[in-house]
Amino acid sequence: MREELKEHNLCFVVGMPKNGTTSLADWLTSIEDVSVHDVKEPHYFLPECNGHRGIVDYSNYISGFNKNKNNWFDCSTLYCFYDYSIEEISKVEGAKVILIIREPKSFLQSHFAQQYSTLDEIESDVNIAYRRNNSRDNTSCRDHNLIDYSKVIDYGAIIRRITARFNEKNALFIYYEDLIYRQHETLSEIAGFCNLKVDEIAALPKSNVRKNNPSISRYINRIDRNSRLISLFRYLNNKLLKGAFTSNRLELFMTKFGRNKLNVVLDEELINIIDSLIEKDRYVIEKHFGSLPVEWKY
Repeated sequence: MREELKEHNLCFVVGMPKNGTTSLADWLTSIEDVSVHDVKEPHYFLPECNGHRGIVDYSNYISGFNKNKNNWFDCSTLYCFYDYSIEEISKVEGAKVILIIREPKSFLQSHFAQQYSTLDEIESDVNIAYRRNNSRDNTSCRDHNLIDYSKVIDYGAIIRRITARFNEKNALFIYYEDLIYRQHETLSEIAGFCNLKVDEIAALPKSNVRKNNPSISRYINRIDRNSRLISLFRYLNNKLLKGAFTSNRLELFMTKFGRNKLNVVLDEELINIIDSLIEKDRYVIEKHFGSLPVEWKY
């Protein structure tokens, strides 16, 4: 079933949302012999019941790559949260994985805001959301792992999940801060790890090209696209409004609308909790990623 995958150099770029994977995907797309999956985050290897699994059919997954290019990249961030997903991608012969992590307090604020803007999070205060007992009270959430914030920033568990399945030569660990602020050396390291032929290391794109066509299903993931109401709206939008309501504009509106209501300021107790988590796993983090970046301020 996976013979096509074995015929190419396949690399999975994983990590938490808002950690630079889209920017890296845009950069990879500019390399001649690289094919980044044409769905931004296909998440084919997520558990079957997961609401973020964008592609469920193997033939559709394969068709998202350019078969004439040798190096294939699947930048599905959420694989790192699941033992099942890491096990499945490790079964692809010769597959490699790149994990990107970010300073946890900044990441938590950004990730929480995104979950709220996509309607997966219903609590508007990050401190309350972090401490709640049961995230499953939110019935509109597609993936409760993503709003169980203590697990989302459990970097030690994520690292061990990957190292249990991938050896050192097939796993690369990158700090988000190095990717953004020390681009040349970090991108050179990525190119070398993936055996990419790059004459000159270009900078990361200043804007995310792959965000120009976001999936509206991120926000209204349970809607029936074949309903009469949606058909009528689509007709009016195309015929009378000349396509004014693009998914990109709607995403921008909903993101801003949601974030204006948020409290993403971490209280002192939560800051101390996060700091203690990082100190607990500092050894395993630095073993694989190297010394903590200066931006982490630990």
